[in-house]
Amino acid sequence: MNFDYRGHNGKLLIGKISSYLGMILRLKRVHLMKSPELNNLITEFKGEGDNVVAAIGKNSYKDGKLKINKTQYFEGIPEEVYKTQIYRPS
Repeated sequence: MNFDYRGHNGKLLIGKISSYLGMILRLKRVHLMKSPELNNLITEFKGEGDNVVAAIGKNSYKDGKLKINKTQYFEGIPEEVYKTQIYRPS
């Protein structure tokens, strides 16, 4: 099958590839903590401690706060974000 990249299908394909590359670059900047989007966070990290994530149990989230240990937590986390499950293949 021959594919003519100059025709209508080629423009569509190039547009999709360009869009995916844009998303990949955006994700890379966020992952590397170099994105300007990180200047407007909706959460805050609060509490005094050693910043070590410890086992809290199933009551670690309540009223927009997610505990990481007995004295520290993230505040401002929407419930729908907390309940989001990320697929991890086995």
